[in-house]
Amino acid sequence: MKLFEAAASRKALTGQGFVFLAWAVTTGLAAWMEPNSAGYGTHRQLGLPPCGAVALAGRPCPGCGLTTSWTATVHGAFGHAFQAHPFGTFLYVLFTVYAILALYGWLSQKHLRLNDPLLARAGTGLLAVFMIYGVARFLLVRYR
Repeated sequence: MKLFEAAASRKALTGQGFVFLAWAVTTGLAAWMEPNSAGYGTHRQLGLPPCGAVALAGRPCPGCGLTTSWTATVHGAFGHAFQAHPFGTFLYVLFTVYAILALYGWLSQKHLRLNDPLLARAGTGLLAVFMIYGVARFLLVRYR
């Protein structure tokens, strides 16, 4: 699997620059925020509303706890990160690797190729497991 190929121009790599910028902003915000001790709700520090699933049903959506998990990961509190959302640290590490590869490609003027069938199957499998976990957690866990 070849990850990089030559790009015609740096302008063609703008998306890769934005990936790294998004990661840097996300990491900066996570470093600035404090992970909520409840395991969810850290996003409220950004002025965002409460999760609709929690507000309406008292149950977590599939993504509940991800902001808390990422924030705890950035702060080095891996146990708290796992309790907030078991996928959080793993997803943050994947995002970090992707951002570093995107930055490397942008700096070296190479297009990052992620259209490999193996990566597509792995991503689909990860998404399926994430959603199955999210639905099971919604049915089994109450926050109120």
